[in-house]
Amino acid sequence: MAVNTWHHQTQATVLGKLEATSAGLSEEEVSRRRATYGPNCLPEPAGRSLLLRLLLQFHNLLIYVLLGSALVTAVLGHLVDTLVILAVVMVNAVIGVIQEGKAQCHCPEAANHRNPGLGLGDLYRQDRHPDPQRNECDGCCLRRQHSVGGRPGL
Repeated sequence: MAVNTWHHQTQATVLGKLEATSAGLSEEEVSRRRATYGPNCLPEPAGRSLLLRLLLQFHNLLIYVLLGSALVTAVLGHLVDTLVILAVVMVNAVIGVIQEGKAQCHCPEAANHRNPGLGLGDLYRQDRHPDPQRNECDGCCLRRQHSVGGRPGL
C-alpha cells in the first residue's frame, strides 16, 4: 500500500487531488466540505487530573533536594526540622496545583501549551470576511510555508 507523501508532489497534483484551485475555495465549497467532513480541527486534548497535577508538583530538582534534606534530618532525629521541611514541600505543591488550575480555567490554550492552527478551509478562502475568533485577517487566502527554526511560517 502506497503512502500519500503530499510534500513530494507538485502543487498542481495536490490541488487536483483536493479538488481545489490556487485561488482557493469558495464559501459554498467550504460549507459543503464542512457539512460532509465536519470542521477541520483537532480534538480537544484531555486535561490533567487533579492527582496528576499534584504529583507533577514534586517533579522538580529543588523539591528533590528538600525531600533529601527531610530524610537526612529524620535520620539524625531532628523531628521538628523534618516536619518543617515537609510542610514547605506540601505548601509548595498545593500552591502549584491551585495556580495551574486557575491557569487552565482562564486560558486553556496556554495551560495545554497549544497553538491553534488553521485548517484547509481557513487557508484557502477567496470570498469571505475574516473571522477574528479564528485568528483570520483581511486577505485570508494564506499559504503554509516550511517551518524555519522550528517555528511554522505562514
